[in-house]
Amino acid sequence: MFQKGFYNPLFVTDGNYIRPLTDGQGLKLVSSDGLSSCLFKCYSSYFELTGLSYIVINPSSEIITNFGSSTSYVQKKANTGVAFFITSARGYSLVISSYDNKNISHDHPAQTNPTIFIHSITDPDIDNTQWLGLTHDQSNPVISWGTGELILKDGAGNNLTLTNAGALSDDIITQSQLKTTYGEVSWSDANFGSYNIESRISYNVSSLTYVTNIFLCPMGLAGSGGDLTLPGGEYGFYPQIKLDAVNTTAYAKQRYITASGRDYWTMLLIDKSTGQIKAGYAAADHPCYGNGGNINAVPHPWINNDISGQEVIILPLEETIRIIKEKGQDSILEHIHKNYKADITKEYTYKPMHSGLMKDKKPVMIDKLPEGIKVRKLTAK
Repeated sequence: MFQKGFYNPLFVTDGNYIRPLTDGQGLKLVSSDGLSSCLFKCYSSYFELTGLSYIVINPSSEIITNFGSSTSYVQKKANTGVAFFITSARGYSLVISSYDNKNISHDHPAQTNPTIFIHSITDPDIDNTQWLGLTHDQSNPVISWGTGELILKDGAGNNLTLTNAGALSDDIITQSQLKTTYGEVSWSDANFGSYNIESRISYNVSSLTYVTNIFLCPMGLAGSGGDLTLPGGEYGFYPQIKLDAVNTTAYAKQRYITASGRDYWTMLLIDKSTGQIKAGYAAADHPCYGNGGNINAVPHPWINNDISGQEVIILPLEETIRIIKEKGQDSILEHIHKNYKADITKEYTYKPMHSGLMKDKKPVMIDKLPEGIKVRKLTAK
């Protein structure tokens, strides 16, 4: 391409000129004032531009582009693709902007991690807030921006908008976009075999935190029935109830807004001596979720009942999953009440589960169960 013996200078429109190297192996680019220059060398396998910046093209292995004092470069390697490497000397920043703004500061401070900033065509001296930033803070992917709202568009033109305050815009929240789930409670009473079910909001709440309770009892029978904490509490909607008179058990379920659904809680109130199941709770969140958030104040759904002679247990998560797979059309609690009792011969080690609560965008785990609550499995009646 460039051969020895090519000596005539070539002038370009910006006033610079090109002349050959003394050894004839490349070209030297010199500014018109003679103060600056760079070398463009031709080798058997690559071209190299050196000086204030240089480009090395090596078809057999890699492409390297260095920008200023060897602080950043592009490289192509096996199992990496084409990578752009930035060092702290350049503030770990890559700014993409209009060519017209090339001589204008875009006002981004040095970053802790490599960050891409994409600007609009607006002159940063007029408005330097029209940018989008992309990085990873070593824990989470981070999208940041200067002004306006973050708009995510799909191919059909539908928008999901996030305000700069970190909230979803009011006009994009619909019922289908709320994460909801059902939770269920149950209460067994022999009188349910001959009496209808009665439900009412419980006012005799002695807990020190706000809770949402429902009282299920045989209609007209004073002193009977169970006072149950509803799943989801304040995040719930109006509960529905039903009665299985054959199995003398009443049920109440409530749809509620959930932040988790990560671990499924199945809690049972059982007879200590026989393992027979008196009451149940099944939901994707612990009973304290939506009911004050304090596990010590709401350790289980039966805080307003006399449970002497009885025991509160939870099922291991794998046991709940087993019930879900075999229950068919029944709910978890229906299937349990119809077919099982607790196996009181063996106790299992508790494994931390998500309470349903979130703090600083991280799940709040329940690492230890309140005193008196056991982990047991089921056995057939």
